[in-house]
Amino acid sequence: MIRLTTLIWLALASLAGVGLFQVKYRVQSLEQDLGQINRQILGDQEAIHVLGAEWSLLNEPARLADMSRRHLELTPFTSAQLAHFSDLPDRVAQDPATPTPDDPAAVPPAATPAPQVPMAAVPETDPDVAAVLASMRGSQ
Repeated sequence: MIRLTTLIWLALASLAGVGLFQVKYRVQSLEQDLGQINRQILGDQEAIHVLGAEWSLLNEPARLADMSRRHLELTPFTSAQLAHFSDLPDRVAQDPATPTPDDPAAVPPAATPAPQVPMAAVPETDPDVAAVLASMRGSQ
């Protein structure tokens, strides 16, 4: 009886050892993956910082002003470019036959239906074309 229990405990101890062995190497593998991901995160953060620095350099107001002066050929706004309402022409008199929008008696024109487009003229000499055209005309 002692030998049977000894074998059972020995089997349980070996199973526990094998299980711990597998868990240990699985944990090491996950730690390596985590370390690689952390290195990638740090690299991405450094790239973000570099891109932020480039963005601030490219959006520097003095640089943008210099580029707009060189490439856009814009001139400062002058007072001569201003217009007054008195300089605008009077409204053009509308045709009396056309109702004005503020006229309550004005009725909007009725919507006209879209014209039907006729089928293209296809010579009906071919019997297959004639059969197709006849079936299309019959379905309308």
